[in-house]
Amino acid sequence: MDINTIKEIMNEFKECELTKFELKYDDTYINLERKNEIIMTPEVMGPLVQPSCQEITQESKSDKLEGCQIVAPMVGTVYRAPEPGSEPFVDVGRRVKKGDIVCIIEAMKLMNEVEAEIDGEIIEVLVDNEEMVEYGQPLFIIRP
Repeated sequence: MDINTIKEIMNEFKECELTKFELKYDDTYINLERKNEIIMTPEVMGPLVQPSCQEITQESKSDKLEGCQIVAPMVGTVYRAPEPGSEPFVDVGRRVKKGDIVCIIEAMKLMNEVEAEIDGEIIEVLVDNEEMVEYGQPLFIIRP
């Protein structure tokens, strides 16, 4: 297998939703793996020390919101609570710390915890429990 084919495989892996890829072909072995991470992209690039989240300023519910979006890292079903009938992980007004679980997304019978990437306050919940979400869809807005 030539280097261009390997690079093409790596680029395809980067663009898809797979978290692990393994290939054995003749004398070549490729093992690609990544963690399920919250995808947060700065809308406007600033200093590198800023939180890695998508900063927003928009009108919503007649209030001006300033904060960061926590977006879906994959396609799946959102569960806002650890089990049916229990309290949600987070709600509007709740303070969270980096690493706190904000929801679970079920994809292909696997439960994937979505964590806050920054410390802050949840100022808006954008999804309902058991709602289907797309990759990159905003789930919560958090104000640092």
